[in-house]
Formats: sequence, structure tokens, C-alpha cells
Amino acid sequence: MVTFDVLVTCALGALLVAGCAAEVPPPPETVTAEVPVMTPVYCNVQIPAKPALPLASLTPDSVPADTVRAYAASVALLKAAVVERDSLLRSCQAPGSQTDDDNSAEAPR
Repeated sequence: MVTFDVLVTCALGALLVAGCAAEVPPPPETVTAEVPVMTPVYCNVQIPAKPALPLASLTPDSVPADTVRAYAASVALLKAAVVERDSLLRSCQAPGSQTDDDNSAEAPR
């Protein structure tokens, strides 16, 4: 009669022989892919000073006509500051990155 030890030894031997016959898959290949990465464009521009708005000089006792004039003058100054800021930003763009939907070419009103 076959004992348990002999049976385990035969099974273990069969597994070892079967393990040697198994084909080992080849290691994965390394693939290199070059991906373009956006790099920021830095430029040295002088940041314009904040404009002194005529609204700052108004007092609670200011005449309504002066208030309206101060608001109109402030709007004109702020529009000019926006145009200056946009031109500075445009000067920092990389060549060829200008957009067609640029509507800052309008003169301030």
C-alpha cells in the first residue's frame, strides 16, 4: 500500500517537473515617448503704477456734477490702464501665439 509520504513526495516531484516545463514570459520592453511640454515665457516688464482716480478726492459734500465728472474721468483712466496692461501682456506672449478674437484694438472711449 502507498503511504501518504510517498504520495506527497510524488506529487511534489510532479509539480517541480511541471514548473520547469512552464514557459516564462519575456520581460516587458521599455518604450520611450517624447511629449512636448509647455514652458512658460517670462519677460521683464515694468508693472505700471495704479492710476490715481479722481473718485478718491470726492467728499460727502461734493456737488453731484463733480461726482459725475470724477466718475467719467475715472472710467477714462481705467480704460487707458487696461489698454496699457493688455499691450504689456501681448509683449510677453511667445511669437505666433496671438489670438484672432483680440478685441482690445479698440480705442478707449
